[in-house]
Amino acid sequence: MILGDGGVAMVLDPLEIIQEAFTAGRQVISVPTSKRSDKKILVVDDSATSRALLKRTLEVAGYQVQTAYDGIDAFGKLKDYDYNLVVSDVDMPRMSGYTLTEKIRADDRFRDVPVLLVTSLDSTQDQDYGKAVGANAYIVKSRFEKNTFLTTIKEILYNQ
Repeated sequence: MILGDGGVAMVLDPLEIIQEAFTAGRQVISVPTSKRSDKKILVVDDSATSRALLKRTLEVAGYQVQTAYDGIDAFGKLKDYDYNLVVSDVDMPRMSGYTLTEKIRADDRFRDVPVLLVTSLDSTQDQDYGKAVGANAYIVKSRFEKNTFLTTIKEILYNQ
């Protein structure tokens, strides 16, 4: 793009950059219909990048995935759709993952929906608090590994 002063400015499409980052150098894998799960997962994260990464990881593994951008958005979606699992960040505006987990546990309609917290908060106190408010599991983003994440999801969904 040429600016009014004659300078040149690059125009970037952030969504395309994120999609390209996820697919660059990777083979697109289609999950056969027979391997698709009937399990529905709600991914909650205020970071569009983290939300997209988690969603894609779960979809490639065969899960049905919807997303929410914070706890308030997620709690609203819980009222409209039956989920088998909520995967949530903790540190979000408007409603944290801790508060979302407390609200899920306090509501008879959602009490039995498992919650997996995936967050950058890595202290023992943070993890203990997550479990105290009712999270079924807690994964620290700095130690995130896809296989561990998917194994944790399977354990939560199929070994309740």
